[in-house]
Amino acid sequence: MKKNSLDSSPDETRTFEKGKVDLVNLGEITIGRGYLSPDGVGKNALNL
Repeated sequence: MKKNSLDSSPDETRTFEKGKVDLVNLGEITIGRGYLSPDGVGKNALNL
């Protein structure tokens, strides 16, 4: 079994104008966590 964390070491981070997505690959499965904010990624970000 493989162990990985979105908090400390995502495999990939994709950024865009109003947020970002952290991705972790676990074999054939990819899991992601998104952050959205009206002012970009910052302290007002919404964690999805």
